[in-house]
Amino acid sequence: MPLDANLISLPKLNTAFKELERAGYLKEDVDALEATCKAFTEEQQREVVYQLQRSNAIGEANIALRPNRVSQLALPDGFATWTQGQQNEFYARRAKDSVNHAMTATGLGPSNQIRSAGDIARSDAAYTTIAWLRETVPTSALNHANLILKSGAGNCSEMALLSKDIIKKSGGRAYQWRASVDHAFTVVGGPTVRPLGTINFSGAEWADAWIVDPWANIACPAREYTQKFVEVMRQWELDNMQIMMGASPISPMNSDWVNGFTTKPKTPL
Repeated sequence: MPLDANLISLPKLNTAFKELERAGYLKEDVDALEATCKAFTEEQQREVVYQLQRSNAIGEANIALRPNRVSQLALPDGFATWTQGQQNEFYARRAKDSVNHAMTATGLGPSNQIRSAGDIARSDAAYTTIAWLRETVPTSALNHANLILKSGAGNCSEMALLSKDIIKKSGGRAYQWRASVDHAFTVVGGPTVRPLGTINFSGAEWADAWIVDPWANIACPAREYTQKFVEVMRQWELDNMQIMMGASPISPMNSDWVNGFTTKPKTPL
């Protein structure tokens, strides 16, 4: 079964035979099929019912459970009349909420954030899951974002990818970016031609752009992003959080981390 397949609740075989008769199939043909199926295993009988549904011989499949997939955001009435900046704000805020919700669904979330001594076990479990995804799923795989969504585990790069896919599926323009300090985020809107990079998005071409960074719980105008990020790091420091940089924890206000983020160019991936 494909990983993203719906979970189908199949009717009983006897029910399927009755549906065939009600649909106008000859009784002798239905009886012959029933006689043949008696020699089948339960698995083979389920396959018969499934194929009858697929061929529309009996009623439509009853979907008992749909898989977790990146889905389009529900756009509000009149969305097409909003300014570009208003639309980008909507995309950024809703994508942040969607990604953060996904990261709490399994209790895993990011592996490189340590909130307390009691949070280390969660971080270790998230690390194992993220490492497995990175080793087994190419970043270009079409179902990459869906697998991140299913696992509920991801660091900044996974969250940026998921944000981008949600926004693009909803009709917006979104791009993954990186800061020189090994951090990824998503730009919503901005220049239609790929830019070389920027330190703080202060140019006129970024006036309507927004940035979504679920890892840091930020959705803000692009020009405010650098300042907002530092404010979050300062709060994390006050909350005694740590960031895993490789195998070592660092302070959120580590000078190399913060200075690299605020003084070096940020570039599109």
